Amino acid sequence: MNVKRFLAFIIDFVITAIINNIPFWILIMIPLLRGHRLPSSSIILRAMLSTLIAFLYLLLRDLPKNGSLGKMVMKLKVVDAKTKEHASIGKRLLRNVTWLLSWIEIIVYIAAKKRIGDMLAKTDVIEK
Repeated sequence: MNVKRFLAFIIDFVITAIINNIPFWILIMIPLLRGHRLPSSSIILRAMLSTLIAFLYLLLRDLPKNGSLGKMVMKLKVVDAKTKEHASIGKRLLRNVTWLLSWIEIIVYIAAKKRIGDMLAKTDVIEK
């Protein structure tokens, strides 16, 4: 199970990186490569926008009932820890807010075998 969850994380991480890099290239790199001079403030705002778009994927990726693309591929689902039924939209959203903690979330998962988000939202990730 942990291998499947790790692979689902890797899939979602790659998707997030792609989602971050596409607007980054469109908004920053292509104009710079074409010789446009962008003010520093414009570069910062554009970089923040591309990061925000990627973060929105991280935050909203489990809202579909079947979960994120990584979970769908690995045949996993997010369930209520108590009932083992599909977790509510609110719980699926709450569990992903903790990705703001980034590395702390990963370290806690390695140590505790459960994400901070799953602890707060009272959810589990199980096989379908």
